Amino acid sequence: MCKAIQTLLSSIELTLRSDSEFLCISIDATLKVAMSIKGQASYRSSASVRNQACFGDDEALRRVLTVRGRTGAVLAMQLIKGEDAPEVAFALQSALSEMARAQVRYVMSDSPSLKLLQALKAVFQNLSGLALDPVHLAIVYEYAQWRKRTPGSKLLRELLHKVVQHDAEKGMLSWGPLYDGQESDPLSRQEEKWRQEILGWTHTQAYAKRVINNLDSNVPVYTRVSFIEAVAAICALHSKEVDRKVTGMRKPVRQLLWNACSPSRLGWLFNNQRVRHSLAPAERCLLPSGTTSNEALHSQINSWARSTHELHRSTLKLKLQVYTLGKQLSHYLASCFPPARQTAENILLARGLGQSPWTSELWQRSCCCRDDPARPVAAWLF
Repeated sequence: MCKAIQTLLSSIELTLRSDSEFLCISIDATLKVAMSIKGQASYRSSASVRNQACFGDDEALRRVLTVRGRTGAVLAMQLIKGEDAPEVAFALQSALSEMARAQVRYVMSDSPSLKLLQALKAVFQNLSGLALDPVHLAIVYEYAQWRKRTPGSKLLRELLHKVVQHDAEKGMLSWGPLYDGQESDPLSRQEEKWRQEILGWTHTQAYAKRVINNLDSNVPVYTRVSFIEAVAAICALHSKEVDRKVTGMRKPVRQLLWNACSPSRLGWLFNNQRVRHSLAPAERCLLPSGTTSNEALHSQINSWARSTHELHRSTLKLKLQVYTLGKQLSHYLASCFPPARQTAENILLARGLGQSPWTSELWQRSCCCRDDPARPVAAWLF
């Protein structure tokens, strides 16, 4: 909170704004680290137990909202009550400055909706649209496989990877205008037919293999029908995997894939291609895929708090501020002084925060005395 740190944070934010870091942000929340807060019951407890705690259910802070920028810079880490649209919008408004919020045009989320879009437009005056995280569906798929990569999940990841590819010969309007959650084109007869094939495959296995073999993960998905057909082929080739139920949802993976192929979900998903084709090459080169950078940050946060069993909410808020400062400082150093090769974050942070023991006067004294062999080395320093 001191003046020196606030000045440093202002300088870092100025650099981030000049690099258009706030142009496209990704938001996501994690709850594991907030479960150690004292005075509030677990979210798994009954309503009566949660309300009898020191902090009732309406006051408990259950999640940590993370915000990452266009090139992966950590913009904010905020404690929030839940992931409701008003709560997320209020947290973003308090975490980002007015000039930073004015730069935001696109937001990546794993649960986009019309309500969230309207709430964020009240905070970001230049917001153009939301996009659905393409990797979240594969993560849920792997939850049902005991969090393991399976042949089916690898194929699904290859298919979802096509959603974030760029075609230099195509423009943003090749996929239509940005979907805003209000009106979506209904599925055609062919698209509805392939969507029903997700629940029960009626074609031959050879046909499903041909569909999968024709997939090129380096080429974008151009039509909805090709995407739905590929999902149906994955379900046909790996029926045992998609019949497993996802932990906590009590629904088979097949049903979740069927829901993901609805017109609204496809509209949010295909916004990824519309966003990437609206950005310049320099703005797109380091853009992460959806909220994957947030998931990686959540893993780091959980590792930092792995040995912490209990702590006050004020302590956690202070820790999140320190973590954010460290993340921003290392990113700031990497952007201002690009290394010759990939350098670890802890090394960048140590070099940025460490001070050399050699002052100018001390260095001159040591150089002048090095020619005298009778003088001990300690005399050069003192």
